[in-house]
Parts: sequence; structure tokens; C-alpha cells
Amino acid sequence: MRLSSHLDKGFWTLADKGILAAYGILFMLLVIRILSEQEYGNFVLIQNAFLMVSHLGVSLGMAPYVKHYHENPNRLALQSNALMLFALFFLLLLLLLWPARAALGALFNSPDFATLFYFLPLLIGASFLKQFTNEVFRASYNIKAIFLTDLVLVCVNALMVGALIYTRQLDSAYDMLRTMTIAYAASSAAGVMLALRQIEFGFR
Repeated sequence: MRLSSHLDKGFWTLADKGILAAYGILFMLLVIRILSEQEYGNFVLIQNAFLMVSHLGVSLGMAPYVKHYHENPNRLALQSNALMLFALFFLLLLLLLWPARAALGALFNSPDFATLFYFLPLLIGASFLKQFTNEVFRASYNIKAIFLTDLVLVCVNALMVGALIYTRQLDSAYDMLRTMTIAYAASSAAGVMLALRQIEFGFR
């Protein structure tokens, strides 16, 4: 019984990593052929800034939640503290980065970086619940739910970008970042629906 449980988790882990890898390699190779060098560079800069900030936020804010999930019977307090750390980290980092966006654009030799920088808080807001619920699933070993939220993210993004390519409307970093934000919002909604039985409603 225990072996089958481990095999199940291993299967969903491989499926999750596989779909993300396939999306990253095949889909983005298609996009790089369509966008101009400058527009693709602008997209990658904002995307990488978002991924770096979000990974730091998860590591600092949610690591104690995952570590003490099975030890602490007071899940509401544990969840409240995790959410507070998670949100405060993002807020403080954005307050530090926002005034420096023009200087960062000059550093990266990207005149449009400052203009597109508002997508960073948009992406953080759209992905916040996805990242939180994924850590809830990780703490409870519900790897299948993580796969499903990532599947929603990949499918929504791929369908929207595919529609833009088909209608010949994909020509800027703005188009890619807009679809990415919507895809993260859809994935967050899916995460909340899947985690309804595990989320403690309230604050302590």
C-alpha cells in the first residue's frame, strides 16, 4: 500500500515536471520565432524578474508552513503567519523595486522595461493563490493537485497565445505578459477550488 502511494506521487511529480518542460522548450521556441529580438528580450526580463521574486517569496514565506504542517495542530495560525510573511515580502520588495524600475531598464539596456514593469505586481497578484495552494498541496503530499494547477496554467497560456498567433496579433512582450497574467489567474482559481477542504478560512 505504501509502495503504491509513493509510485502515485512519483508519477504525478514526473507528469508535472514533464508538462512544464515541454511547455518551456517547445512552446517558447515557437514564440521566439515570432517576436522580434527586442520584444522577446523585454518579455524574458519581466518573466525572469517575476520568477525570481516569486521563488524568493515562496522560500521565505511558505517554507515554515510546509515544515510545520504536520507538527502544528493549529493550522489556522500557521496558515495566517505564512500568508502574512508571503504578502509582506512581496509588498516590501515591490516598494523597493518600483522607484528603481527606470534605472533597472537602463542597466538591462531595455527602454521598455520601466513601461512593462507594472506586469510584475500584476503577475504576483494573479499567481499568489496558485503559489500558496501549491505549498498547501506540497505539505499534504497532494502532488496530483499541483499537476492540475500547472496543467491549467500551461493550457490557458498555450490556447491564448495560439489564438494570437493564428490571428496574427502576437507581436509584442505586452501580448505575452497579458496572456501569462490571465493564465496565472485561472491557475489560482483552480488551486483554490482544489484546496477548499484544506484551506482554513479566517485569520489568527
